[in-house]
Amino acid sequence: MKRVNTALIKLYCEIDQNILEKQQKHKCAKFVVETLAFDLKKEFTGIYGFSVQNLWNMRRFYVAYQQNQKLQVLTGEIGWTNNIVILEKCKDELVRKFYTKMAFKYGWLGGMP
Repeated sequence: MKRVNTALIKLYCEIDQNILEKQQKHKCAKFVVETLAFDLKKEFTGIYGFSVQNLWNMRRFYVAYQQNQKLQVLTGEIGWTNNIVILEKCKDELVRKFYTKMAFKYGWLGGMP
């Protein structure tokens, strides 16, 4: 399960790196994300996770963690949903690190403050 999570997080970061490069080139963030979501859904029919909202989540995730190797490793140890909950609710890097460790140790953080 950990390997799957790690691979998924890595895939999402690679997708987002692509999104950022295209956004810088085309200067139209919304168009790039919507087009990529459409293309990914078309290419990978029946596979979930490529919605417009999830691509925006990937972008926020990548931007938040791209400079912090330690947190990148920790985020691969927990599920995508926990990562997004932590990202949405915790603006401080130390708080994110704490909750990421707690998610790894105890599991789902749906009830976190």
